[in-house]
Amino acid sequence: MSAMVFMRSWGIRGSAVLCDQENLRAIAQQDTFLYVQGETLWGHEVHRSHLTDLPDSPLYHLRPYDPQSPYVLEGWHLPNLHASYLHLH
Repeated sequence: MSAMVFMRSWGIRGSAVLCDQENLRAIAQQDTFLYVQGETLWGHEVHRSHLTDLPDSPLYHLRPYDPQSPYVLEGWHLPNLHASYLHLH
């Protein structure tokens, strides 16, 4: 499978190219109220930024469809809250 990425360009001052979406596979790194550790989750990401401070206890081990892309540890949680760039399907 290849990454599903759509490029869109806007003809505005300072013109930019933005990537709309990339599908990802995530492996849960701990039990939470949504899933159990080791469970495979699917979602997408709609940005191209990255975290500068990694979480001490990340929610996910992300793997993009593109096999050349690196794995990423990502996501924070509290007992009733998930915070992540990953939008679960």
